[in-house]
Amino acid sequence: MIQSMKRPLLHLAGLLLISAGLLPAKALARVVSDEAYNGVAPCWQDAAQRYGVPVSLLKAVAQVESSNRARVVARNTNGSLDIGYMQINDWWLPHLQRYGITKTTLLDDACINLNVGAWILKQGIDRYGYNAQGIGAYGAGTDPKKSQVRTTYANKVFRALAQQQGKPVDGDGGGTVGGTAVERVQVAPAKGGDVQSPHRRQQRAVITNSPTTEQLVWSVFD
Repeated sequence: MIQSMKRPLLHLAGLLLISAGLLPAKALARVVSDEAYNGVAPCWQDAAQRYGVPVSLLKAVAQVESSNRARVVARNTNGSLDIGYMQINDWWLPHLQRYGITKTTLLDDACINLNVGAWILKQGIDRYGYNAQGIGAYGAGTDPKKSQVRTTYANKVFRALAQQQGKPVDGDGGGTVGGTAVERVQVAPAKGGDVQSPHRRQQRAVITNSPTTEQLVWSVFD
């Protein structure tokens, strides 16, 4: 494992142990999925402080990824799966499993899912800076050939952020939407080499109505 990944993942492991002592995973998932986006649950602020990204940005990413739903799975055109609230790609599971975080954890515990998402988002910001490329890396990975894909993804997040703040939404150009500026955070240069996620979505969202607890949806990205 790349050395720079260890400390953030230890935060995740600690959070997993804490949450396990407070509530059963399924009960916690119900609480978070119903209340987190409305600012009732403390998970947003905890994740934002732990990884140095604004709550507003995390909420915008969650809106783009899953429309703020905790128990959804997206199947990508490359066969990989995006899991839960922040649509964590299963490429990350081998890293997360070392800290007791599994696919079931990501589905049942939206707080853990949110923290994992914040950790991944921070990696992109650390690599590219606090800009469209840094935010876009969450949805497009770090492949040098995917600069435009990162920009496209970031613009979706910017639109969600503008809507969240009740501001007008412009087109896809540029790094801001309707004058909305994401709160700036301090970021450090990337360390330890490149961590690339190969998952990429290339289908429009087709949400299915499912009687099962775990809904299967197509990708939320174009």
